Amino acid sequence: MGYWDIPDGTDCVQKTWLATKISVALGLVGSAYHIVAFPPKTVMEGATRAGGATLTMAHSYATGTGACVALGVIAALAKSSNRDGWDFIRSDPKL
Repeated sequence: MGYWDIPDGTDCVQKTWLATKISVALGLVGSAYHIVAFPPKTVMEGATRAGGATLTMAHSYATGTGACVALGVIAALAKSSNRDGWDFIRSDPKL
């Protein structure tokens, strides 16, 4: 089953898992291409560059998860504020 086979708004965990797998594959291909295109002078430099790319991807995953949770909380607050009649996000400035 692919990403586009799942209807929007359903099975979000599966869609996130598929997007993560695709992102990791593209990141590994990009990292390998960078090492081949710009060969390191020593083995240690190559290992450092490959490890740096891997750790960067792990950091981006953690950052993405935090951003996803924060945006989800903001969306939930905005939706409940509209339902309850609050001015959570004002569309026009009022003095």
